[in-house]
Amino acid sequence: MLIVIRAPLEVVEQVEAAARALPPDQDEITIGRGAAGQTQPDLDLGFESSVSRRHARVWRQDGRWWIEDVGSKHDTFVAGVEIRGKGPISLEPGVEIQIQSTVLALAPPHWHHLRRGSLVLDLECAPVLSASLQDRDLPFVSRLVVRNWGIAPWPGGELRVQVSGCGATNPLAAPSLPPGECVSLTPVDFHFDQSEVEDQVEPRRAPLHVLLDGQRLDLGDLTCWALAYNEWPYAPEYWRLLSRFSLPNHPLVEQLAHDAGGGSGEPTEALRAVHEHLAIDWRLEYRYESPHWNPDTQKIRLPHQVLLDPVGRTGHGTCLDLALLFSGCLEQLACQPLVAIIQTQHSRHALVGGWRRPRTSLLPVVTDPSRVSQGAHWVDPAGCARREGPTLSFAEATETAHRLLAECRLLFALDVAAARRCGVLPLPFAGEPKLDDQTTWVLARGQEHARAVGPHPCGTRQLLIGLLSLPNGSARRLFAQAGLDPDAALHKIEQLLQQRPGGEGDSGQFTGNSRKALTLARERAKRHGSPLVTERHLLLAVLETAGEALEDALRKLGTSRLELLDMARAMFAGGTLHSSY
Repeated sequence: MLIVIRAPLEVVEQVEAAARALPPDQDEITIGRGAAGQTQPDLDLGFESSVSRRHARVWRQDGRWWIEDVGSKHDTFVAGVEIRGKGPISLEPGVEIQIQSTVLALAPPHWHHLRRGSLVLDLECAPVLSASLQDRDLPFVSRLVVRNWGIAPWPGGELRVQVSGCGATNPLAAPSLPPGECVSLTPVDFHFDQSEVEDQVEPRRAPLHVLLDGQRLDLGDLTCWALAYNEWPYAPEYWRLLSRFSLPNHPLVEQLAHDAGGGSGEPTEALRAVHEHLAIDWRLEYRYESPHWNPDTQKIRLPHQVLLDPVGRTGHGTCLDLALLFSGCLEQLACQPLVAIIQTQHSRHALVGGWRRPRTSLLPVVTDPSRVSQGAHWVDPAGCARREGPTLSFAEATETAHRLLAECRLLFALDVAAARRCGVLPLPFAGEPKLDDQTTWVLARGQEHARAVGPHPCGTRQLLIGLLSLPNGSARRLFAQAGLDPDAALHKIEQLLQQRPGGEGDSGQFTGNSRKALTLARERAKRHGSPLVTERHLLLAVLETAGEALEDALRKLGTSRLELLDMARAMFAGGTLHSSY
């Protein structure tokens, strides 16, 4: 698809309409000046008298785009260089094509050409968005160009790109623009709403908005794919980000590496130690990946989702889950792990290894099969899990890995240590979920109320007071959905507590039930793979915790704990929390 970068103001809308009318899957586009009785060009620039009848053509061949000046009298420029008489020239998306006073470009992938009156925005975004896939070289917004196609100056303003339920970019100051002028704004960091992102268990189409001075611009139905926190795409640009899922400081990985031993720093011995510990001392089942419906991504089980029962030493995982578990252990044991992805006859398969000699490479992705097979020791991590038969010995798992490398096509090998040196760090989850800012505020509000009216210990009723006090919190939405005024309910519960005699020495301290609710909230966050306990986790946990005082307060409000719990589960099942919570 060709997009219009610049054209005379009096015809810019006409040229843009003609460019938009071109079929998006058309493999060849001719550019010129139409004339009666002659074959018309696909894009007619007839308002330019110096444009030739057949001026230039753009076409796609073998997956690449090309452009050629086909004998014009007044030149064609690509990236400022004249191409007349030079034959076919390779054309990259986004590179400017100038034909007299008109400037065009081939739309890059994931490009949005947006208009609102005289304001035109060219926005290039990544195809997917996830907190686990952000990288300094892969910003979500890679280009933002602002154009004024009006006849009056545009006053400028503050622009942000927002993705509903995920977060937004930093604000960008766009200067005032005279008619016909444009400005290219520097790519900016995307800041995630952690409490929303960490609760997302499935990919979804998320609405994308552009905000001007805090107000959403009506630019049509824009969306992007927001992936689950533990979802990784197969696209080559995301290969090195697989190292985010190698978690050496996860508490279960630390314990596993300690129990396995092999801390000499020699990769072969470390691989042997981890394999034998998992194959002999654990009972792991080989399990296909978690259900999802995107063939271009894979969901990865984090260590606590693989090592399900550290006491009974049972768990499950795919070859990739296990390879990344091995990788985290090797990092913990001061080795330089490798993870290889190969293409077998029926599917992809993951192997884990380590360089035979320590290396200081700055290339996280290695695609040379001979270097990968000869320079490293490899193990098939699936050998430590039971599938249809017993686990493999270390020698058998090693033999299987090297045979697969010789027989199958190598997609890539990931050098985790090199990725770390390039700034690709592990996911920010160390095993025990921390309280997010909203949950911390809720607990402090509950304790503050307990001290002020009694004094009382901080039980589940005080936690509910804190939840209802949170502006725009989930508890307020839940009560409103139940037909209860949140402010009136909050006032009623506070009155009931003031009528109850206080105790001594326990003011503001958590009771057995409130401690149980906090434990349930943390367990839910951990089960979900979230590094944060959100106020949604806490609300569900409070409603799941049976207690006479809470039941009595809710009964006097005309509802019940179980009724609200059912409504909360249904409400969150339609949003970002999964109904199985």
